[in-house]
Amino acid sequence: MHYILSCILAFVIGAPLGFLAQKYITFQNHSKKHLLQLFLFALFQLMGL
Repeated sequence: MHYILSCILAFVIGAPLGFLAQKYITFQNHSKKHLLQLFLFALFQLMGL
């Protein structure tokens, strides 16, 4: 049950953040884009646990 709730919470928080991040990324240079994507990936992996 706890696992399901954490997945739902991760999706609810992650979806808007991901959308905003993609919007923000488009105005940044490539190196910042890569770092932000890596950070988001790590964050989603942690939330998945």
